[in-house]
Amino acid sequence: MALINCPECNKEVSDSAKMCPHCGYELFDYKLRNAKKPPQYTHQPKKKNGCLIAIGAIVFISILSAIFGDDDSSDKDAIVTKIDNVDAGKSVTKSEIKTLPKLTDKQKAIKLDSLIVVYKQLYNELQTFKSSSNFKTYGFGKGGRYHTWLQRAETVSKDDQGVDILLANGLFIGDLLRLGLAYAGSEGTETDITKDINKTIIAGLKRRSTNFSSKAKSASNKARIGKWKITNLYTKEINHTIEIYKESDKYFALIDYGNEQKKETLSKKGRKYFIVGNRYGEWYLLKDDVLIMGDKEGEIEDGTIATSY
Repeated sequence: MALINCPECNKEVSDSAKMCPHCGYELFDYKLRNAKKPPQYTHQPKKKNGCLIAIGAIVFISILSAIFGDDDSSDKDAIVTKIDNVDAGKSVTKSEIKTLPKLTDKQKAIKLDSLIVVYKQLYNELQTFKSSSNFKTYGFGKGGRYHTWLQRAETVSKDDQGVDILLANGLFIGDLLRLGLAYAGSEGTETDITKDINKTIIAGLKRRSTNFSSKAKSASNKARIGKWKITNLYTKEINHTIEIYKESDKYFALIDYGNEQKKETLSKKGRKYFIVGNRYGEWYLLKDDVLIMGDKEGEIEDGTIATSY
């Protein structure tokens, strides 16, 4: 215990005493008023010279790296490039951010085959589990068993080339996702929304029950009657092409619009080939090298001409 002098009577008292025992002076207030204040520091701006030196050093090192660095392109491709990816939140390699190569028609046909298999599988699975108690309780939540279905559908939707190929052939992966989320909201119960989406999906699957690549491949082994290009008389541009084939006693046509293809079953009556199931009664008539198109009303005059090639 240290001793101090009372500021009032100048007699020695304990430094822990709140009041002088000799004169009654309140030492507590005196200590507060005379306590040492902590030193005050003011912010001093950094000198710019240090920053300039640091920047110069970085630039110098970069130049040296560029001059003496390894120029092996394979090593450069292996370097992970850090970019801000809001969706993925991760780093990607240079190979991942390159433009996807353009697929050939054969590659598109192969990819279409596999995509349709996956599309049908996802649709059939959804129709199977939508009424299950687990789906009604958890939906696509991580606690339920059908969360992986949503992940698989989303994976397909992130494949830009696959989405374009399906869309060109009358199928949209977004319809499957919308249907799944609609069922999750209605706990598997059919609503006007789910009914409409189902109609769209089923119609698309019926149109693509056999994809065009398989049709074209099988058609190459058939007897082709002819091939025509449909040209617009005003713009002189080719709208699409038509090929007519005969297989045993059956006939069919392959229509290629460039980004979409379809197959038509034909019924031959005299010189005309009628499109089976067409509500307008449309038909084709072969006349020399020209393909004439018509319907119940007669020859169709739509500003196009079909010439053989």
